[in-house]
Amino acid sequence: MRFGKYVFYIMLVVFFAFISCGNPQPPPDIPVIEPEPESEPNIAIIQNKAEDGQTPATSVKPNTDIPVSNQSNLTIDDMEEFLGWHIYEDANARLKTSIAPGYRGRSLKIEYDLGRGKFCGVWKEIGNGSAMKGIKFTFRCEGSKNTLEIKLEDKHRTTFGRLIPTIAAGWTTIVMPFSTMTYLWGENKNLDTSKLKLNFAISFKDGDAGGMGAVYIDKVEFIE
Repeated sequence: MRFGKYVFYIMLVVFFAFISCGNPQPPPDIPVIEPEPESEPNIAIIQNKAEDGQTPATSVKPNTDIPVSNQSNLTIDDMEEFLGWHIYEDANARLKTSIAPGYRGRSLKIEYDLGRGKFCGVWKEIGNGSAMKGIKFTFRCEGSKNTLEIKLEDKHRTTFGRLIPTIAAGWTTIVMPFSTMTYLWGENKNLDTSKLKLNFAISFKDGDAGGMGAVYIDKVEFIE
């Protein structure tokens, strides 16, 4: 009799085990974290011409011994790597460059400490812009308010530029036609766009804070 009771209990346990295996409990929900979509950057189109009394960069002096190549590709630098850029700084400023997350992909991060200095920056040869109308780039800033200088230098060392305050905390695309850039220095007051250097500098101007900060630059392109 006692043996039969044991057999009954064993069969009962096997029955419930069979039911449990045939109807497994669903695992708890695992949340799926979707990446946040990239918001579009602010767009700042510089439309006003060079300041009164200044010469705009409207004259194009093409050089026939420099071939116009790959003009359908508007990209100057997508900033995925630090290639072709040169750094400079005055005696009392410090600058460090690195590749950092950008608006899309990577960007060039320019960390600066002006200290008692006045300027530091990077420059790169960007080739022939004769068939183009200007440049654009996307950037954002961190740290002290100072001045971002965008300058174009031609083969005669004539330089035209534009000044922008480093207050863009979010990504902002600057669209800058050549005609809005102001003559800065050089013997020839016409910008020869057949062979250009692009220069991004951080400088201490009247009203700036000096000190430390960073500028991220991404997607540098010509505009047609």
